[in-house]
Amino acid sequence: MFSKELAMPYHNIDRKRDPLLWFEYMDMELRLREGITLHQKGKLQQAELIYQKILQINPKNDEVLNLLGLIAYQVGKYQIAAELISQAIDVDSSQSSFFNNLGLVLQKQDRLDEAIQAYHRSLELNPNDADVYSNFGTALKEHGRLEQAIDSYNTAIEIQSDHKEVYYNLGIALKEQGQLDQAIQVYYKAIEITPNNTKIHNNLGNIYQEQDRLEDAIHVYQKAIEIQPRNADIYNNLGIALKEQGQLRPALQAYYKAIEIQPQFANAQNNVGLILFLQGDFKNGWKQYQWRWECEDFPSENRPFPQPIWNGSNLSGKPILVWAEQGIGDEIMFASMLNDLMQMNANIMVECEHRLVSLFQRSFPDIQFSSRKNPPHQQLLNPDIHYQISMGSLGQWLRPTQDSFKRNQTYYLTACPERVSKLRNKYQQLANGKQLVGISWKS
Repeated sequence: MFSKELAMPYHNIDRKRDPLLWFEYMDMELRLREGITLHQKGKLQQAELIYQKILQINPKNDEVLNLLGLIAYQVGKYQIAAELISQAIDVDSSQSSFFNNLGLVLQKQDRLDEAIQAYHRSLELNPNDADVYSNFGTALKEHGRLEQAIDSYNTAIEIQSDHKEVYYNLGIALKEQGQLDQAIQVYYKAIEITPNNTKIHNNLGNIYQEQDRLEDAIHVYQKAIEIQPRNADIYNNLGIALKEQGQLRPALQAYYKAIEIQPQFANAQNNVGLILFLQGDFKNGWKQYQWRWECEDFPSENRPFPQPIWNGSNLSGKPILVWAEQGIGDEIMFASMLNDLMQMNANIMVECEHRLVSLFQRSFPDIQFSSRKNPPHQQLLNPDIHYQISMGSLGQWLRPTQDSFKRNQTYYLTACPERVSKLRNKYQQLANGKQLVGISWKS
């Protein structure tokens, strides 16, 4: 990010003819060197003061404009950074490093097309810079151009075979492309170069999990923990691999260790709940399951209903809004608890996926169903509704023990009679007297 030469043209000044100007520029060069030293040490405010003083004397100093742009980039002021580095390029458009730095800033602004153009121009000026090829590859990867990204990473490796970052990024691109075996090879090469990089070990373990090579995944995660024993992500991933192996107690220990390191780690907290379900501890499992709403990859979001959340209290004669969550299969599964609510003499309204409205209305004729929309239907926002609750959260009140699941041993969905009759006739015609075999499935 720092260019190797300073942009101080003191050598063009005749010392004998204009000694004051010569000494002034010599002083500026010393100041710039001091500023760069402070900058490299992370003392950004002190470095910025020096750069600004130099710029007051020479407003067209491209090197200082670039360096001020880098400071703005480092503190997250990306628009200012882009403007300063662009000014540096306006002064001197022959500097490859300026275009590389501009590309980094534009990437942070999600201006990927412009970032790619900046990297391309940087490589035109200096086609042998491995760092730029690495950055170029990352921009292409973020743009979804995986094949080109992989080519760019490989070119960076050809230029600099021990590049620390490029193998890591290449592994990510190969994984996204589905080339898992190739990604594994690349990650092992990366580990040779940087054996203590836990990000690489973690990604490698994740690929092994994806390939169902659980023993290998566990080994890699444990190695990463030896390197960095206070990494919550790795403990969480280790727990997932152990759970997939059926080692529930060790998995639970791994999750608890992740939570000890990072108490608000939603994924680990939620994973504890899933283990407790498997162990039959439904009471505590449902409590932990509430963390699902904080998980970044959870497929639903909390609905904006104003009513208080139902706390398990008496519902006799009271209206309650139940809103569905997650996918269609989850909505159907959680709907098994609606009969329990009906037995509590509640006045029930349900918001669900629009494709399920007719099925649910036919199956639960005493419940009012509405399709999910944003914003919600106005009648569902009525403050006269006593309570609201998500379908998945009903379990903490209606399925607290294993025995409570026995309440739902009969079917609760009703098929459309007309469509059943129509399909039965169609299949009988196709069978032409032969025996029909149906296949049952479960989620």
